[in-house]
Amino acid sequence: MYGSIFALHTEERDLFSMNYMHEGSPKFWYIVPPSHADQLGRCLRDVDILDTSHCQASLRHKTLFPNPFELAQLHNIPVYRIEQCPNEIIIIFPRAYNWGFDGGFNVTESINFALPSWIPFGRSARSCLCQRVGNPVELNMDPFTEENVLIYTQTHLNSQLLELKHILIASDKQPILDL
Repeated sequence: MYGSIFALHTEERDLFSMNYMHEGSPKFWYIVPPSHADQLGRCLRDVDILDTSHCQASLRHKTLFPNPFELAQLHNIPVYRIEQCPNEIIIIFPRAYNWGFDGGFNVTESINFALPSWIPFGRSARSCLCQRVGNPVELNMDPFTEENVLIYTQTHLNSQLLELKHILIASDKQPILDL
């Protein structure tokens, strides 16, 4: 929708996010890289924008829309501006704070996902427990041990490689139908 905004946030449990635009007007993103997430949190607390007296994870409330130019110029926090157009994908990495707005009507979709490299981020992510956020997403991190991830990755990769081998063998043969 024209002029709609999405407030400063990271994804639930600091998951990855993939955002695809099907059609319409551009979406404008502001992104602070994960390497500066702590600096951003300190800055927002220092300038008294972020109230942490009632919640340890108040940035998860999605209530702030900071001035990206002020963050960059006055507080030396790198902020990247990205214009997303139709048929483009934006990947948000764990702990990358992002916010932005739509430049008009558009159709987009997004999904959160995890890779093995995400597990340390998921383990250290703080959850909002103050009930200001409707139903906070909780993810039990107990099954994500190194051993379980290694077993899953090896099993999954082996089956994927086997499937890929069959595809490559099949691709050497003549096509069934010539279109």
